[in-house]
Amino acid sequence: MADCKTSEYQRLFDRFGPLLSISSSSLIQLAAKARYKISGRRPSPKDRHLYRRNGGYNLIHVIELEDGIKYVIRVPAVGWGARWTENASNAFRSQVLTMRAIKDKTSMPIPEVYDFDTTQSNLIGAPYMVMSFIPGGTVLSKWFEKDGSTTLEERRRNILASVAKAMSQLQTFTFEKTGSLRFGDDLDNEKIEIGRCYDWDEGSFGVGKMGKKLNVQDFGPFESSKKYLQYQLEHLSNGEDCSALGLGAKKITSMMISLLPLLKHRDGDETSVISLPDFDSQNIMVDDEGDVTGILDWDLVQTVPRFLGYCRYPEWITRDWDPIRYEYLQHNNCERENCPEELKNYRKWYEIEMKKCLRGGDARFTTKSHIYEAVAIAATSDDSRLEVVRNILERIFKAVGGFDSFKFIEEVGTGKLEKKEECRLNAGLKALLATQSRGI
Repeated sequence: MADCKTSEYQRLFDRFGPLLSISSSSLIQLAAKARYKISGRRPSPKDRHLYRRNGGYNLIHVIELEDGIKYVIRVPAVGWGARWTENASNAFRSQVLTMRAIKDKTSMPIPEVYDFDTTQSNLIGAPYMVMSFIPGGTVLSKWFEKDGSTTLEERRRNILASVAKAMSQLQTFTFEKTGSLRFGDDLDNEKIEIGRCYDWDEGSFGVGKMGKKLNVQDFGPFESSKKYLQYQLEHLSNGEDCSALGLGAKKITSMMISLLPLLKHRDGDETSVISLPDFDSQNIMVDDEGDVTGILDWDLVQTVPRFLGYCRYPEWITRDWDPIRYEYLQHNNCERENCPEELKNYRKWYEIEMKKCLRGGDARFTTKSHIYEAVAIAATSDDSRLEVVRNILERIFKAVGGFDSFKFIEEVGTGKLEKKEECRLNAGLKALLATQSRGI
């Protein structure tokens, strides 16, 4: 047991280093300082640090003041030592100001940021944001919970309707490029430019520093969705797979990127929109009935291609399109997973709700947004690419008896695929990705 505790602490220290030693008293002072700016309330000896949660990319501290008001202090995992680079600071500032812009322009239930600092010269010696506390439980905790004031199915449908209503409010924002939002020194929400894209760099799988390395890397911005995804496919790989399967999966992914849909302005330029970067069940807070109380985790928020934007399905109802993550298929059943037919039905329900909210426009992308998301996963994840491509091919060629997806991908990789098979592949991908036809 002691070895397990030592190992866990080492893992946390590799991630957060000296941030783990930030004192409760300094965090309480920080929250009290933010509250004083808002209301003039002075600190009290009864103010207290309730708990700390260790996220993947942040430490989350919850502070309760004497009057019962709670604040959340979010400290980024890159906020120490050489990790706190110009990229990390710029990405953090963009995140805070983007959240404030969303809060200002919509009624979307996201945390209010009361105070922030992008430097290490402050009470806690690290960058931070002080935010409002969001009540409720995560969709992750509620989606399979059978007890409650409503039936499980009623709660699930209410969750999806409420999420669609919240996400649709992001239609307020449209931009000409894909990248992070860059604000001037005056923090004017009306003067927003598009800056670099940001992503986590955590090292390569199987390499010694994997799990210990964490940096923010930058690239872009991009004027087209295809350039955005193609760049990630070509340049952000963790390691080059030169096998026939690896090359074939990459070539097919590139084909799919070239066939993705566009939505252009009247002047012909493609546009981008804001979306929640990690649109999954752990980041959506709901009450017991399934009404959304808050949408969390806007790390590395940026504009994205419209077909990957606010109109897309939540990730917990698209898991069957990412076989590496989908445990139902791996175990032939799973109490914490929906079966493929259930996921398909929930996607239909969500599509109906999103179309009610949007009344046209980007709603046309919702129907197949799980497929577009799968293409994006194949473009950005070396670990998932092969299985995502296999899944898509097997759906396209499901009527072909004895179809061998591994052999097919290898033939693409070696350049030995027959011309007629190449034409069938192209036609199948076109039909699958076209916005006019029905999703799978």
